[in-house]
Amino acid sequence: MNIKIVDNAFEMEYQQYLYEVCKRANYTIGWNDNGLIDTSNRVYFHCLLNKELVTRFKIEDKIRETEFGIVLKDYKAEGGVINCSRPGETYYTHTHPINELVVLYYPNLRWQQEWGGETMFYDKKTQELIYSNEYKPNRLLIFDGTIPHSVRPPSYISDQYRFTMSTFFTPKNN
Repeated sequence: MNIKIVDNAFEMEYQQYLYEVCKRANYTIGWNDNGLIDTSNRVYFHCLLNKELVTRFKIEDKIRETEFGIVLKDYKAEGGVINCSRPGETYYTHTHPINELVVLYYPNLRWQQEWGGETMFYDKKTQELIYSNEYKPNRLLIFDGTIPHSVRPPSYISDQYRFTMSTFFTPKNN
């Protein structure tokens, strides 16, 4: 499994900016992680980011300034999503389309390990947990979207929402 991590990805001013973007986002209720009927009663707060918003927030440019820029040289941002996770929610394993790289960002300004919020990655064949990525503020991850993954919600002792910003990249020649 190929998951790369950059800690302290952005300068504090930009991290604060993205955190404010998440706090003020125009959330919709109704995202079903995997599209299955038996999980359709589980819907989440999310805000879709089209290419225009990705450009306005300078997300793609800032990601390219990190060490991920080399990995993404032959990819273009297609859009993304801001997710707002709350204590007690249930998340199901899901994947993204073939050839899609996911860049996942943790914008919260502070987070305690006891609050949970990890991103869980699973084996494609066995569905066994193979990696748990701790939620750390200002952390950036990149991974192949076909790797099954899910979210561990924040615990009830968390005093804030768990925000994530995902940016989806596809090959430039598509």
